[in-house]
Amino acid sequence: MGAVEIRVLGPLEVVRDGRTISLSSGKQRLLLALLASHTNEVLSVDTLVEGMWSDRAPATAVAVVQSYVSHLRKALEAPQDGQQREPRVLQRVAGGYRLVVDPDLFDATQFERLSSAGRAALQEARPAEALELLGAGLALWRGVAFGELAHEAAIQPTAQRLQELHVLALEHRAEAAVALGRHGELVGELEALVAEHPLRERLWGQLMVCLYRSGRQAEALGAYQRLRHHLSEELGLEPSVELRHLESEILQHAPELDWFPTAAASPHSNLGSTPLTTVGGGLSNPSVLEPMTHPSGTVTFLFTDVQGSTRRWEADPAGMRAALTAHDAVLRSAIELHGGWCFKHTGDGVCAAFSSAQAAIDAAVAAQRALELPVRMGIATGEAEERDGDFFGPVLNRAARVTAAGHGGMILLAGATAALVNGCDLVDLGEHRLRDLSAKERLYQLRAEGLATRFPPLRTLDAVPGNLTVQPTSFLGRALEVKQVSEMVRTQRLV
Repeated sequence: MGAVEIRVLGPLEVVRDGRTISLSSGKQRLLLALLASHTNEVLSVDTLVEGMWSDRAPATAVAVVQSYVSHLRKALEAPQDGQQREPRVLQRVAGGYRLVVDPDLFDATQFERLSSAGRAALQEARPAEALELLGAGLALWRGVAFGELAHEAAIQPTAQRLQELHVLALEHRAEAAVALGRHGELVGELEALVAEHPLRERLWGQLMVCLYRSGRQAEALGAYQRLRHHLSEELGLEPSVELRHLESEILQHAPELDWFPTAAASPHSNLGSTPLTTVGGGLSNPSVLEPMTHPSGTVTFLFTDVQGSTRRWEADPAGMRAALTAHDAVLRSAIELHGGWCFKHTGDGVCAAFSSAQAAIDAAVAAQRALELPVRMGIATGEAEERDGDFFGPVLNRAARVTAAGHGGMILLAGATAALVNGCDLVDLGEHRLRDLSAKERLYQLRAEGLATRFPPLRTLDAVPGNLTVQPTSFLGRALEVKQVSEMVRTQRLV
């Protein structure tokens, strides 16, 4: 059997033996997309049913899934020499199915590998190599990840994550090109990118630098004013300190902004962890020019989730889509402005990593003040490992459970995070049992000016709901009931 290639960086495609396989059924394409969003992992039949029909599954859903799998397997694994062999691509495993894909034949994995290698080359002052690697990765894209299936609820988190990585790769490629002195030829590309992503300050910073170094000072300053207008109109925010500093440097014709060929070999030509990209000569503030690094070791995570999102999608899909676009922009801006990294989307929420607990808290407060949708937020701190653009470790599960315990407009902190900050208005809500955590977690509610302070009881596993201390016994203050039960036990054989 020939090699099977899966492509998701655009409309879903399957290529076998160099020929594209036609998948005409919409549900068949959705089934393949679900499996492709979790390649080499087992997805249970129940998970596939939920992904394909949500809460509207027909009574025959399991049988229908099995039928789709059978047809899909025939398309993926045609018999050789007239003989049907054991499935090698779409396998039945322990109550579910697994799509086995060679990483070298899966465009999403190829893209992430090339992007990661390009970022590493950029950090190690090898811009020419970075430009080649990032360009090769971006060339794999054919459109929006998963195409027409990108807005399916079960596909959306993976599609959004890939789209975010796509924009980051574009930013990194632009940085490499500027480090090589290609300012003039980048202006058109950056203008198109800021039009598509008007709230990404890193792209605006790159555009300002490119315009200035192309002898277009007035246009560079005009770009700053355009960004300022976007932020003010949509979020009620001002540009970051770094961009305001860049505007000042442009006004003063600061020599630090001039580009020299030798600057391309400097690690300070890299993007900092701040939203601004300053390449080549750099700025007078060296803290802006540190090489880009993701948080590692002890990391503080901010998780968010829109309360009642399913009901909102059902009631007004168009309105919810517009509201979610604004929601994503607010969160992304707040996270980036406070030095965080938004590394994953979870449907209607985001996961962000910070090297500082205080920075995560500041980002959460800034976002809550600007958000219109009711968003619950949870913050937890602990050891985590970053690998291939994602984080792993028990603290991520803790952050998710802390988030789930709250309500829209609420910011909850795990005990470890609360211990790391000073000067915050924290309300000790006591210890609570959270799903999948073996020990109770002490939770704190963060209060800040402009945020709601009164909420319903926490959504935890405690026998007694609410934010009050858990009763030591359910019989406390019930002497009469205790006496009655005792008498019944004494006089009756059955109670």
